[in-house]
Amino acid sequence: MSPHLARHEQFLRIWKLLQHLDAARHPVADSDLLDFLKDSLGLTRLSVRTLGRDCEFLASCGYPIQRVATADGQRQGWQLLRTQNQAERWKPAEPLTLLEVVATLVAQEQLRFAEGSILWTGMRSVVEKILTTMPAMLTEQVTVAAGSWHVVSESERPYEHRPRLLSLLATAVTSTTQVEFSLRPQRPESSPVDGQLNDQSLLPNQPAERQTFLPHGFVVQSPSLGLIGFWATQNEEPAVLIDLGQIESAVDLKKSFVPNGKPVSELFQKAVWPDGQPVNGHC
Repeated sequence: MSPHLARHEQFLRIWKLLQHLDAARHPVADSDLLDFLKDSLGLTRLSVRTLGRDCEFLASCGYPIQRVATADGQRQGWQLLRTQNQAERWKPAEPLTLLEVVATLVAQEQLRFAEGSILWTGMRSVVEKILTTMPAMLTEQVTVAAGSWHVVSESERPYEHRPRLLSLLATAVTSTTQVEFSLRPQRPESSPVDGQLNDQSLLPNQPAERQTFLPHGFVVQSPSLGLIGFWATQNEEPAVLIDLGQIESAVDLKKSFVPNGKPVSELFQKAVWPDGQPVNGHC
C-alpha cells in the first residue's frame, strides 16, 4: 500500500473509531472495536496493537479516551469520557494536544527566573489547570515526552523575595498611572553591555534616588525583567529601560498620564538605560 493510501486509511479508521466511541455509552471491548472497524471500512486485517496506537493518537489530540475494563470485567476496552450531561455529545472544538502541553511545560521552565513575580504565578496557574484536566492517557504521554526536554535555567531568582513589585508595576501599566520608585544608582562606567539587563554593577551603599516614572510596559529578557517608559519630567522619546533589580521600592501614585501610544517593541528599539546609554535594540 502506498504511503498516501495508508494515511488515508488511518484517517478514516481514526474518524470511525471516534464516532463509535462517542456513540457508545459504555466501554467497548477491543474485539468489538476491531470487528466494527473491519466491517465499516472493509478491512481484512487490523491488530489490537494498531487499535491501541489509534486510541493513543486521539488521546494526544486532547480527547478524553481511557483504557478501561468492560462492564463484564472479563475484557479490556476503550471509553470516551462524557460530560456530566450524559446526553451531550463530547466534541471538543479545540482539544488540548500533546505538543501544546509539552511546549507549555518548556515555556514554564524558561520563565523560572521570574519565580516570585506575578508572571511566574500566572504561568504556574495555567500549567496546573492543564495538568489537572488532562485525560489519563494524555498524562502518560506528556510524562514521557516532557522528559525529552531540558531547559538550562538561571540558579538565581531575583524576584523571589519581591512578590509585590511586579504586581504593583503591572497595575500601573494597565491603568496608566504614574509610579514613584527608589532607583539604586550604578557606577558611571558600568552601563549594561549589548543590551543585557543586569544589576551586578549596582552601588550597594549609596542612597537611592526617588523619581517619578510613566510605565508603558515590560521587556522580558532571561534572566531579567525590565520596565520601559518615560521619566515624568521628560515624556518624550527615547524611552527608558530599567532593570527591575535596580528598583529598590515603588509606589503607585494613582495619578494618570496619557500613554505614548506606541507598542513596547517599537519603544524598545530606541530605548536608553537610566544613565542615557542606548540599549541598541538588543534582546
